Amino acid sequence: MKRTLFVFAILCISCISNSQSYTMYALETPSGTLSSTAYEINNSGVAVGSCNIVGNSDRAVKWSASTTPTVTVLSGLDTYGINRAYSINDSGTICGVSMNSSGVYQAVTWSSTGTISNITPSGEYSGRGQKINNRGEVLGFASTSSGDSYVFTWNGTTSSSLTPGTYTGDNPIAFNEAGQALTANYNDWLKFYLYTNGTRNTFWSASPWNSPRVLDMNQAGQILFITRSGYGDPDELKLWNPDGRNATTGASQDITPSGLATGYAISNTAINAFGDIVTSSVPSGQTNCHAMVRLRSSTGAATWLDLNSLVTNLDGWVLNYAVDINDKGQILCWGTKIVSGQTRQISFRLDPGFTISR
Repeated sequence: MKRTLFVFAILCISCISNSQSYTMYALETPSGTLSSTAYEINNSGVAVGSCNIVGNSDRAVKWSASTTPTVTVLSGLDTYGINRAYSINDSGTICGVSMNSSGVYQAVTWSSTGTISNITPSGEYSGRGQKINNRGEVLGFASTSSGDSYVFTWNGTTSSSLTPGTYTGDNPIAFNEAGQALTANYNDWLKFYLYTNGTRNTFWSASPWNSPRVLDMNQAGQILFITRSGYGDPDELKLWNPDGRNATTGASQDITPSGLATGYAISNTAINAFGDIVTSSVPSGQTNCHAMVRLRSSTGAATWLDLNSLVTNLDGWVLNYAVDINDKGQILCWGTKIVSGQTRQISFRLDPGFTISR
């Protein structure tokens, strides 16, 4: 996640009580839908994502912040097209993707009242709005009619290409209030770029044998990424700490959860402004992925905890994936449960029942 005040690296830490527990609230699906997939939660507790409608068509939705979350289906560019909401800022503005009447994906925003706007750069064939920050700026992806693609930013009025003309294939990853953008280019020998003040810097140039993935970046410029020591080795989760505000140099630390199953993979990892992190992997002795959280402590130490052991009202659900955490410590998870012989998947908001002082 990436919201509110700027805090550099380890300057502002969370103080965690000895007794940690969470209350789980189901982000229910509208009538006629099969499942829900939440992607992001803002600091007001409003979450966005998509619901799968019968007939395999996704609809963009948002869920209220109440203890009985209500779901609102967002309108699309076309009545029957697929829409997904990927990111929401603290003002309630949302960005995502929506099919037009020609069946082509377009980058869009929704206002806090639900008005949709097409922000695909003028003249381009398709687009996607990936991340929106609290300044209302969007980090997106656009494709030309010839198939070239690039990352763009939209400032509320106009769009600008971030990708130099000699590069194609950039994909947006993360965007913060300082205007830093993190992108991945899989056509350019797995290079990951950090844009600071409009300047493109190579954050990481990796070998495909290391299965590299860059996952998220917070307001302080801390970056989460995954690598492997070699082909076939397990994932290693790393946290990169910049040397200063807007710095392009820094140091990485290994924060891989211990006690994972042999051959595990790590996925769906996010970090908030205070350095609290969520991730997902398979614990030893388990066969399914479990959602995990790592809250910073007042001593700077941190321990990974399985969220399935911390929720007071789990009621048979298994929290498989943790996908986002806001600055208040609220967590978005995807969970599954066998209902009438069928596996049902929906999303949940987890509210901490303990004090996290900043």
